[in-house]
Amino acid sequence: MAQLKHASEVLNRVSMDCADYILTGGLVEAGRIAMGKVFATLLVGLMLTIGGGIVCAGPLDEGWAAYDRGDYATAMLLWRPLAEGGNANAQLNLGLVYEHGDGVSRDYKEAAKRYRLSAEQGEAAAQN
Repeated sequence: MAQLKHASEVLNRVSMDCADYILTGGLVEAGRIAMGKVFATLLVGLMLTIGGGIVCAGPLDEGWAAYDRGDYATAMLLWRPLAEGGNANAQLNLGLVYEHGDGVSRDYKEAAKRYRLSAEQGEAAAQN
C-alpha cells in the first residue's frame, strides 16, 4: 500500500512539473519535454505494476505455506506444474518432499532425479 501511495505522489509531482513547464515555456520545447515526462510517468507506472506482482506470493511461496502447515498435497499441486515446466526451485522442493516422504511414499530415486534437474540449472542448494 505504501508503494501505491508513493507512486501516486510521484505521478502527481511529475504531472505538476509538466503543467508548470508547459505554462511557462515555449510550446515546441514544452511539448517535447511534456511527452518525455508523460513517457517517464507511464514507465514508472508500468514498473510499479510489474514490481507489485513480484511482491505478491506466487505458487512457490503458496506451496511453502501449505508445506509448513502440513498440507503436502496442496504443496505438491502447486509445485509439480512449475517443476514440470523447468522451474529449478520447484524441482528442488519436490526433491525434498520425496526425500523426506512428506505426504508421499519416500522415494530416493525420484528425489535424486529432482535434485539433479534442479542442480543442472544452477540451483546451489540442490548441488550438495
